[in-house]
Amino acid sequence: MITVEQIMNDRITPRWVRDIYRLLPVKSQYILSGNIRDSFLKKNDSDGYSSTSLLDLLWVAFQSYGFKRIEVYDPIEGLLSVYPNESSTSPTKMQLPEFTNKIIAKLDVQERTAIVIDFASRISHDDNLFRVCEKLAVRLIAKVINGDTRDQAFYNPLVWLFNRDCDIPSWYGRDNHRIYRYEIPRPDLDQRLKIAESSIAFLSKKLGETVDDKSKIAYSQVFAGMADGFTLAEMSDVAKLAALGGNIELHDIDDAVRSYKTGDPTLDNPWKSADLRDRINRAEDDINKCVRGQKTAVRHTLDILKRSVMGLTGAQTSSSSNRPRGVLFLAGPTGVGKTELAKSLAFQLFQDKDAIIRFDMSEFSQEHSDARLLGAPPGYVGYEGGGELVNAIRKRPFSILLFDEIEKANGKILDKFLQILEDGRITSGKGETVYFSECVIVFTSNLGIMREEMEQIEGNMVVQKTVPVVTWQDDYSKVNKEVRAGITHHFNTVLKRPELLNRLGNNVVVFDFISPEVADEIFDIMVEKITERIENEHHAQLIINDVSKEFLRAGCKKDLSHGGRGIGNCLETMLINPLARELFKYKELEGKAVTVASISNISETGADSESYALDVQVS
Repeated sequence: MITVEQIMNDRITPRWVRDIYRLLPVKSQYILSGNIRDSFLKKNDSDGYSSTSLLDLLWVAFQSYGFKRIEVYDPIEGLLSVYPNESSTSPTKMQLPEFTNKIIAKLDVQERTAIVIDFASRISHDDNLFRVCEKLAVRLIAKVINGDTRDQAFYNPLVWLFNRDCDIPSWYGRDNHRIYRYEIPRPDLDQRLKIAESSIAFLSKKLGETVDDKSKIAYSQVFAGMADGFTLAEMSDVAKLAALGGNIELHDIDDAVRSYKTGDPTLDNPWKSADLRDRINRAEDDINKCVRGQKTAVRHTLDILKRSVMGLTGAQTSSSSNRPRGVLFLAGPTGVGKTELAKSLAFQLFQDKDAIIRFDMSEFSQEHSDARLLGAPPGYVGYEGGGELVNAIRKRPFSILLFDEIEKANGKILDKFLQILEDGRITSGKGETVYFSECVIVFTSNLGIMREEMEQIEGNMVVQKTVPVVTWQDDYSKVNKEVRAGITHHFNTVLKRPELLNRLGNNVVVFDFISPEVADEIFDIMVEKITERIENEHHAQLIINDVSKEFLRAGCKKDLSHGGRGIGNCLETMLINPLARELFKYKELEGKAVTVASISNISETGADSESYALDVQVS
């Protein structure tokens, strides 16, 4: 039998077991919550470890102290003496009131006995059991009993097992130093490595693979690293599913973990697609056709993406296996292609432009908005529905996760990204864990382009106004410098969250303003789309003469501060709106030619917005 000293000196043995050993002389009750349904590692006489349940591990602990039995009560089965193993004995069916009346005698006997109340989360907080046990915690005294393995007095303990810490009555044990309370965490790396080693040995036998010790250690380390946040029982389940899959080898253990995390029953990993590298190598030209005039930003983005494809994101850290595949912070002027780049990446990576989950962070500016993303806490409206982010990433784990205008999000939401970027997982309000290890997270921002200033006007009135920090006439080096300075200032000074900026690292990609040459290209593309729309909708031909087209071009290029979106807005004002007004007069346009002969500005003096008129000839 394992001795007390062996368990106390064993760092693999869970802390709560060692704490019970240590505190038996001074604590009469132990409240355990959290990861209570997991498997636990039990030290064997041969210096090895085996997987066991919490109750089995408790029996090992108490038995080494001379305990004769553990009796377990739960609201379903009643009272059952389970240790030593009495499988032939039927449970003593006992209702809560009856159990409450007998619990004093069971804890105050001249024999070492521990009582475990299992599924305590299902017992009403108003039940008399809690009041009786709280009094017992104070009234009972530690005793020395004949046959003890040591002559120091200690208690016959009462152990509560709650699913969650919040299930414990808030008043129970308050200011009662006889009650020990501990939330059992998920297993640490050392414990996961022990299970990984046994799982790899199990898989090796099942799959008929012969591997040397060095390879077994390597596979075990990969398995344990990727299983960060898993219970030991879940790790065993991964190994069982991998053995049943039939089409996996030991070097694919990471795919088995991925399949378990994402809920994808197949082992088809888009990140290991045979032609992915070829697509990324060709991607620069393809993306530059969609995102005009941003060659530097596109090249920087693809460098980060190649690191993601190679699985090297965060490779310099010890906890990189669960991190998102890649993180991008796209910053710069509005309307220059940041969102379009994210859409292009979705197609290049997953061959699907719809493989993008987009959140407009201006909708999450309120403090309570985090409930929309992660789900409301228990007891609040919307709890059962879950959060938008949690639901979306569970349905589509292989995706681009786009957070537009991240600077507009509430600081409470930004705190959630600390865990996502570092650990690659988050727990919803329902207690469900979702993983971000297979997605690329993209943030967009306009930080550093504008700043707010206070201006004093007549009557000593102070007003706040927004002024540009850089303009479209500035060269890229200045734009890059000012945008990065604006991002640093915002995270460090305004949000006071330098740790979030530190998580982003060198993944900030700064976009430039579009140049007049690029504006010409965008203008021509948009005019062509307008012409195609007229053809598709009305089966008519739109003709814009050279004079009118150059007038439009000059108007659209007058101010390039708003990028391609600004050109589109200008075309809507100068061409689309007056064209629609003119064409509305005709009942039938099919087969006809619509010619724009001239364009004139008819804005009234002092008007807030410009207005234009077209000379349109239909023939």
